[in-house]
Amino acid sequence: MNGGAFDGGQLTDAEKDLRDFYSRILKLSHDEVFAVGDYSPLPTGNDSLFAFSRWRGDEQRIVVSNFDDKKAQEVTLEIPAELSDAWQLADGRYVLDEQLYGTSNAHLIVDGGRGSATVRLAPLGSAVFEVGRQEIVRHTSFGSQHVPPRHVDVWLPADYGRADKTYKVLYAHDGQNLFNPEWSYYTGTDWGIDDTLQRLIDSGEVEDTIVVGVWNTPNRVGEYLPWDAWNLAPDYRDAISAYMQDEPVSREYLRFIVEELKPFIDANYRTRTGRDDTFLMGSSMGGLISLYGLIRYPDVFGGAACISTHWPSTMMPDNPEANAPFLGFLRASIPAPGAHRIYFDFGTAELDAKYEPHQQQVDGVMRELGYDPGPLWQTRKFEGAGHNEAAWNTRVHIPLTFLLGTNNNEE
Repeated sequence: MNGGAFDGGQLTDAEKDLRDFYSRILKLSHDEVFAVGDYSPLPTGNDSLFAFSRWRGDEQRIVVSNFDDKKAQEVTLEIPAELSDAWQLADGRYVLDEQLYGTSNAHLIVDGGRGSATVRLAPLGSAVFEVGRQEIVRHTSFGSQHVPPRHVDVWLPADYGRADKTYKVLYAHDGQNLFNPEWSYYTGTDWGIDDTLQRLIDSGEVEDTIVVGVWNTPNRVGEYLPWDAWNLAPDYRDAISAYMQDEPVSREYLRFIVEELKPFIDANYRTRTGRDDTFLMGSSMGGLISLYGLIRYPDVFGGAACISTHWPSTMMPDNPEANAPFLGFLRASIPAPGAHRIYFDFGTAELDAKYEPHQQQVDGVMRELGYDPGPLWQTRKFEGAGHNEAAWNTRVHIPLTFLLGTNNNEE
């Protein structure tokens, strides 16, 4: 009471924290979503955790509390399909904005109509999340006349819903590995492209960009292997045949992106549609198809980032002559320097440990074509880096800045 002032002036620090907590709770309780909204408990599978949801109209809240006074807790809350349906949540990923203290934002992932959110709480911690904007839009089983359907995820920067402007577009292969470890099919680790690109946009290092993550299919090798590599190198054709269903369909895959997916993206999102604002990126075989896309459609794509590129000659290390036809194809097909940006890199561990001599051959072709290391071409070596999403996560800011940097137009 503090002598009738009722300002908490004589409280201890712990009592002040508790008073502040109750003040925040009382303020939130006046919101109609809590006062008269619908209610549903959310199971936690943990006796120390309590969670529920409230919603009214287009407002949804998720509340979770940790009643353990000694141990921090982490829980993945499951949002059943009927609740996602009531909230009219499409597949993708939503921002969870923390309303109590505003310091522990999270994500709500909706996949196949069911939602999940991983929440971390300190001892005796609580969080009140508002379901916010959809930052990743899922286009489920996107169809094509050229290749089988697959998911397409579109990541949107934080200001996309607020700003009236257009965005560059980065088409990235192996789309399930880009944004969420829950979707990653191999290592359970994602590239973190969303966090990295948002940081680069916020700092002004790169231009405003959306990312189109194109999921792969079981015929990943067949879709990503340049048809000309298979056609021009018989020894390589024999070596790679065990990993493919038939001859490569990379030309068809690129037609899908250029003739079907890109028109859809440009029609449904605020994009800059020209060559100088449209890019490709991928790792391993995804690096191959990125370069191949630039070669086949130089008027559509202004640059390609080829990360840990799995060159065909990697499978023929003792037969350098067998790779000569494909190197000849690159020599005759890579656009002359001046209008495109091409990025290569490799590590020195795991599968990447085999790449350096093969990348050096390609670098020789680049020099023959007149490319000099700089703003239009880079090849980077990363000591100790392996062939996995965790390694690519740590350096993805480099190819992103190379392709999308704000000072690129000045060079």
